[in-house]
Amino acid sequence: MTLGALVQAATSAPITDAMIDAICTGENRDRQRLYDAFAKEVAEGYSGGRYAWPDADVAMNHLFAYAYAVTGEGLSDYAFGVYVAFDEGEHREGGESVTVALLSKLHESNG
Repeated sequence: MTLGALVQAATSAPITDAMIDAICTGENRDRQRLYDAFAKEVAEGYSGGRYAWPDADVAMNHLFAYAYAVTGEGLSDYAFGVYVAFDEGEHREGGESVTVALLSKLHESNG
C-alpha cells in the first residue's frame, strides 16, 4: 500500500493496523513519520484540489482516531494541527474557508 492509497482508503473507512504496518515496513518509517506524511498529503491534496473537503476531513478524523484510540500514541504537533484545521471547519460557519486559513497559518509556521 502507498501513502496515497492509505489516504484514499481513509476517506471512506477507518485506518487499520495492517494498513499502517504495510507502509511502515515497506517504506522503513516509524508511525509518527507516517502520520506526518499522511497529514501533509491530506493538507496539500486538499489545497491542490486532489481531495474534496469532506474526504480530507474524514481522512484526518480516521487518522486521529487511529493515533489516539487504537494506538494511544497521539499525533505530532504538525499532524495534530492539520487535524484541528479540518475539525474547526466542521464546527464553524464557513467551514472550508476556516480550514484553508488554518492550513495556511500552519504551513507558514512550519516553513
